Amino acid sequence: MVFLALNPGQAFLGRELWRQRQLLPDLQSRNGAFAQEIRLEGAYSRWARHFPDWTRWVRPGNAFYLSRFRFARDWVGDTHLDGDSCLLVELYPWHSRRFNAGAFKPGQEALQQIYTHVLRPLERMPAAPVFAFGSAWSSVLPRLDFIEQQRWSVRNGDALGQVLDRTVSVFQRESLRIVAEKHAGGATPPKSIDVAVLKDVVGPCLT
Repeated sequence: MVFLALNPGQAFLGRELWRQRQLLPDLQSRNGAFAQEIRLEGAYSRWARHFPDWTRWVRPGNAFYLSRFRFARDWVGDTHLDGDSCLLVELYPWHSRRFNAGAFKPGQEALQQIYTHVLRPLERMPAAPVFAFGSAWSSVLPRLDFIEQQRWSVRNGDALGQVLDRTVSVFQRESLRIVAEKHAGGATPPKSIDVAVLKDVVGPCLT
């Protein structure tokens, strides 16, 4: 399964707090823990085949990753599926404390670069569904020339689980289809209790 994210968020360089509570070691500088691991692997691509084990630093781990891995397990019905069966793709690959998707208005050259180097490679994974959670993607994808093919909304009477303001859309550009889900209050994936309902609605559009 593929998940689209907007950007990698804040970098931890040895002086930043995790969720304003816990000081983390230097993870992401050129001499940080991740860089050292990459050197030992011999290549970034080899290191990136596995998600970092965040339980080394925080418990129970990185909630952003864990919520998406849980969604993947719920969707495919495999309780043993782990993070290495998933791919996380960043639209904007540079660390930043904030990312204002509403103000993200790249020019034509940047749009082409994003599509060519970030999204188009996903077309080589036809069996893997692609999900984007959060309202930002509903505005970003049209700017990348994706067309909204279908939309379901609780406000329009569609049954989409227990969230009262959920909207789900299927966007497509050429052969790449992306399921975008949004609801008020954040960009977390749907809870386990809602996944079966969403799969019944959206699943036929992904085959």
